[in-house]
Amino acid sequence: MLTIARLTLKEALRRRAGWLSLLVAVLVVLGGFVPLTGRLLLLPREQADRIFIGLYIFLGTDILKFFGAVFGIALASGAISSEIDRGVLSTILPKPLTRTAVYAGKWLGILGFVLGSLLLWALVLFAVATLRDPAHSHRNLFAALPCLALYPVVFTSLALCFSTFTAFPLAAGLSVMAAGIGWAEGLLRFLERTFAIQALGIFASTASYAMPIGRMARWTTKLLGPFPSLDGKTITLSSPFPGQQPMPTDFAFIAGYVVLVFLVGALVFGRRDL
Repeated sequence: MLTIARLTLKEALRRRAGWLSLLVAVLVVLGGFVPLTGRLLLLPREQADRIFIGLYIFLGTDILKFFGAVFGIALASGAISSEIDRGVLSTILPKPLTRTAVYAGKWLGILGFVLGSLLLWALVLFAVATLRDPAHSHRNLFAALPCLALYPVVFTSLALCFSTFTAFPLAAGLSVMAAGIGWAEGLLRFLERTFAIQALGIFASTASYAMPIGRMARWTTKLLGPFPSLDGKTITLSSPFPGQQPMPTDFAFIAGYVVLVFLVGALVFGRRDL
């Protein structure tokens, strides 16, 4: 299994995914040196930098979520189906390896690369924030890092599961569709509050069970904490998934979700023809 994971990691690097990961890191760096504009120019430089870096970290974590999910989908969507088409797996499986071990190795290899990239991006984000605003701590970023890591875990698991029974384009499309279902929770809850339509709340809850993006986003927002506003007070940025509070049981649900998706993918892969 570990050998398969190592080979999968090498395959990701061979496909120049490592260079793309470094490109994302460069984009994160550039975002931290955007010139100050607007009302920030009227403030003392230290206060302006603190406000800017607060926004930079909050928006930077969204970038990390996005690319963590995208890398997971891109690498996992063809990890099984493409190798079946090329006849690679039919060569590997006659050896003393179970299909479950091959599937787990693929999962570990892809996840290892994406989580390593996520850690690199987070370190870059922290370094730039500390350079621009050295007077204050930015450790909340690392407090939220486990929640950020859930995005590649969920999307890698989902895309790899889809890859066991369909080709890369459809597996990637299904993963993006699942993300859309998860993001619909926020819109549905907003519409429920606005128009007082109870059915929308039921649909929102269904979306949160089908795809736990809202649970991850609420915890990320909470762990990042508040940052200073223009008047010197502190404000807490609201979650894009209102109407619910983050609960410790969210992590148990996400863990169960990943395990279930993994088991479904391993079961389908174990029964399909090569």
